[in-house]
Amino acid sequence: MDARRLLRLSLATTTAMTLVLLAFISSAGNSVDSSVTEDSPPSGRSLTIAVTRLVGGWAAWPSFTEALEHVSQSTGVPIQVRFLAPGESAEDIFAEDSDVDAAFMSTYAFLLVREKKGDVSHLATPIIRGRTSERAVFVVHANSPYLSLQELRGARLALSPPGVGGSIPGNAYARWLLQQEGLGDAEEFFREVDETSSQDANLQLVLNGSADATTVSLSQLASWPQGSFRVLHYSERFAMPPFVVSPELSDAEAEWIIDALVSYTPDGDDAILGGFTRPRQEDYDFPYMLLRFARDRTAPMESAKQ
Repeated sequence: MDARRLLRLSLATTTAMTLVLLAFISSAGNSVDSSVTEDSPPSGRSLTIAVTRLVGGWAAWPSFTEALEHVSQSTGVPIQVRFLAPGESAEDIFAEDSDVDAAFMSTYAFLLVREKKGDVSHLATPIIRGRTSERAVFVVHANSPYLSLQELRGARLALSPPGVGGSIPGNAYARWLLQQEGLGDAEEFFREVDETSSQDANLQLVLNGSADATTVSLSQLASWPQGSFRVLHYSERFAMPPFVVSPELSDAEAEWIIDALVSYTPDGDDAILGGFTRPRQEDYDFPYMLLRFARDRTAPMESAKQ
């Protein structure tokens, strides 16, 4: 099954996947308790892990379930996995009444949580196809006649919706880059700008000819056949979208979870997910600059509506 079909299946069967994964990981956690330490949560507790963003696309999901199984086996604690409910905001996943202990988050949601909560320092980031850092990329079809950003004038651009997970590389980066290159606003430079679809869906639009270009996270290309796209422009490097432990947990509990996750190594060499590493806060300086750019751009529009 290719990544696009897997994505559709995953979105359509979120509840079923959660129940199956819960049963699978819970049984793994209940069968192992020798590694529980003084810093472990109280006996009988489970960990609730939310998935709001999956780096590498849904083709990477089997590797992530393997990583969570490793965490459960390493700690002797069962794991419950849940996805965002309709209308639920990822940046509110750690609200005071939330039962979520940690989450796979988009960079956008993480930056908002960091602004709200302050000290959100217990992080891990995935290693995707051997890469420990992320980049935003401006891409066209591999067989596209467009060889540069300047040649795209009058073409069709597909972007992620602004202000949601994935919108920093999938929207803000495109608009920022056009201004940096002296090409003006996207709506003036391109014949059509569509902001309705996810990064993965926009890549499909480029492949089937419904759009000429899009911007996505470089890691998003990992679940597509090599040679499908041509990259016209790379951003500077920044950290991958993180796995974030709730700031409501103690430092000891948080480090206990992170230590278990970064000790995971995949069984094979061909897995999309190659493990986890620890990022630094400054590794998110570039996406945070893009977030501020997006806010500055939309502020006059929001004022005009009032």
